[in-house]
Amino acid sequence: MSDAFSTFELGSVIVPVASAYELSQTYEPLGGFSTIRMLNGAALKQQNWEKIGTTITGRGVIPSGLEGLDYSLSQLMKCAADRAVTSTATVIVIPAERRTDPGFEHTGWAYTDPEGKGRGLWQSTPIISTIVDTVTLTPVVGASNYQVRYFPEFTVFAEKPSQNVDVHPHDQSWSLEAEQI
Repeated sequence: MSDAFSTFELGSVIVPVASAYELSQTYEPLGGFSTIRMLNGAALKQQNWEKIGTTITGRGVIPSGLEGLDYSLSQLMKCAADRAVTSTATVIVIPAERRTDPGFEHTGWAYTDPEGKGRGLWQSTPIISTIVDTVTLTPVVGASNYQVRYFPEFTVFAEKPSQNVDVHPHDQSWSLEAEQI
């Protein structure tokens, strides 16, 4: 794993590794969805739209540098935490909004559980091809599931980050919340 996995980008700011020795990112589904009940009590799921909310927190020895952005404008966020799409097939469609910069390319994985006891392992499997958003993985003997892991990249409205400085031993911690547009 390279240092690239410890950074993310927001707008024109690349958060340096020294600002994010500890880095955590959460994803939360946002959407116009609800479950309604029919007259007979049957449930019906309605969904009009879906976006992603995210919170990124970090700690390092220098400031994040995020203070200079204009938070009244939308920003492109290149995320630090990977997500995954899992399937029983070796052909998997992944979101178009993903990072492609070095160190953040999508990767293929196969799940094998030879004993069938739920204690299997994910192992890397080569990507045969990526055509637009469709990824084809190399089949693995005995695999029951396949997965493509990717790093999201999407346009967000972000809130100004909170910041905490512990003067001795000079730790810098910060937190940022954003929502996909």
